[in-house]
Amino acid sequence: MIKPEDIPVHFVQNDRAVRYIIKILPDQTVRVTIPRGGNLRFAQEFLKKHIEAIALKIQTKTIPRFEYDVVYKTKVSEFVIEKTLLSRPKATFKGRRMLIKLDQNADINNAQTHTFIQYCISQLLKIEAEHYLPKRTFELATKNGLKFKTVKINTAKTRFGSCSGTNEINFSSFLMAMPSHLIDYIILHELCHTIHKNHSTKFYELLNRVSGGNHLKYQKEVKKYSIQIQPSLFDIA
Repeated sequence: MIKPEDIPVHFVQNDRAVRYIIKILPDQTVRVTIPRGGNLRFAQEFLKKHIEAIALKIQTKTIPRFEYDVVYKTKVSEFVIEKTLLSRPKATFKGRRMLIKLDQNADINNAQTHTFIQYCISQLLKIEAEHYLPKRTFELATKNGLKFKTVKINTAKTRFGSCSGTNEINFSSFLMAMPSHLIDYIILHELCHTIHKNHSTKFYELLNRVSGGNHLKYQKEVKKYSIQIQPSLFDIA
């Protein structure tokens, strides 16, 4: 039985929200949204009232889990989860392979263990993103006659990318878990915002043109992906 105190909880301030919201994310963590004018103390009390029901819901919800000794492949690297005699979980690199080492008695289905695994994988994706995304953004910008200021990589879980008013582009490292053509589509989406700062008709006309007339098709595909790390996102070697 999952204990309420074992559930990882993230409190997020959102000035666009009008009420407190509790959401169970795909990785079995819980996000509590604090609305405009709200505060952390009330959010904690709000969560406390519902935590037993949340724990029961998580307990009965089937979520894909990573497995021991399986080689999962990212775009340029791979990772393996293995049992060791270490007293604390640890991640190390051996060439292009990341070894996620867990105590031999660790329950891989435990929410906290799964959160650690996801954290390790997110750091691997961030390393890959920092090498790939700036270069690919420059290539696509040059090809389509678009200009941007900088590209920065973060681990945001709310959006794949964003473009500031001064054309500074930010990408979530989780983008690296998507197919290459959708990565290009997201990059092009943000590059188009260097010309049109909103989602106007002209913005979508430009996006459709630079994506080879595939805007609607790719937009539909992107909606199938969530910014959560799951086994189904990776090939098995």
